[in-house]
Amino acid sequence: MTPPPGLTRDQLKARLHDHVPNHYTQLHGTLVSIALGAAGFAAAGLAIHKKDEVETTPLMWLMWVGGLLAIAAVYSGTVTGVFALPAGIPSLWDLLIPLAIGLAQFMVFGVLTRSVVDFSNSGPLVVGWFAAMTGVGAFAVAGILRARRLLKLSSYEASVRGDVSKYRERLTGDAVGAGILAVVSATGASLRAAGVHVPQLWMYVHVCVILGVLLFGLFSHHKTKKKLETLFGVG
Repeated sequence: MTPPPGLTRDQLKARLHDHVPNHYTQLHGTLVSIALGAAGFAAAGLAIHKKDEVETTPLMWLMWVGGLLAIAAVYSGTVTGVFALPAGIPSLWDLLIPLAIGLAQFMVFGVLTRSVVDFSNSGPLVVGWFAAMTGVGAFAVAGILRARRLLKLSSYEASVRGDVSKYRERLTGDAVGAGILAVVSATGASLRAAGVHVPQLWMYVHVCVILGVLLFGLFSHHKTKKKLETLFGVG
């Protein structure tokens, strides 16, 4: 049997063109699957409770929805522009930052799981949820800044540098949005951790503000998608 021909330098260079985009797409896809599994487990606990257990409150369901929106916002932001990343080999940061985001997303649902948290005392649950959302926002900022750094204009031909530059500028707005999410969430975690009394109504308002930030992020990613399709003549 004739052995297959060895890989050539040109073939290896061709693989590098898609290596970084494929790395991000596959890694984030895996993390989304894990986070959705945690979401389903948490939802089962929220929906079904024994007679001697504390009933689920609407606030907990709002937090659960917030977790889903966080997954959607992060993933949509990643897949929208990942095709534009240049050829190369992923670095340690390209692994650690997505893993940190995935861990924070898992924690968002972990604190809503009955087998993990005592629902009779909502204080730690609320603090944990806000802290996890802080992590999602902070690590998302790190991921966006990493993407901006990878999008060096010198890696592209002159004919597309203008389009890539426009996309890099839009990433600045994404970083600001993720930063707002981190700050708003950190404020909620700090207030509850410090024992500051916050009326129940304001807790709902605070969580709804976070949901609004995430929804705005999703809308922004959709607009960016349309812009990129127009710039590159697709869609």
